[in-house]
Amino acid sequence: MPTICIDGQITFVSRIPKRDELIAAIQKRVFEKLRKKIQRRRASVLILGDGSEACRQVKANVQQAITELGAEVEVQVHTDEKEFYAYGLSPVQKPAVIIARYNVKTTRAVPEISVIKEWIKDIL
Repeated sequence: MPTICIDGQITFVSRIPKRDELIAAIQKRVFEKLRKKIQRRRASVLILGDGSEACRQVKANVQQAITELGAEVEVQVHTDEKEFYAYGLSPVQKPAVIIARYNVKTTRAVPEISVIKEWIKDIL
């Protein structure tokens, strides 16, 4: 029985697809991988401050660094003191910069508990 795998995934079983169908399946897999790569690179920078000159300078420096790197990073500025406490900081520690990186760990699969534990260990 012929079986065709694309990037390790069984795509066609017991048949040989037409040329256009095979090209479409390959393109679909390429786009899936590209979407995952984009999702992995998604990140944000959170600036905790009070709107002071130091806070504005931190924001300008962060935006300059992002521009120089050509990265797509969301920048948020929060001035609410509750935000400091949410991150385990005190308002006297302003300005503070927090970097959040969003990594897609799995799609279309149910991960084992042991795998999830390893992911959690990575962020602790």
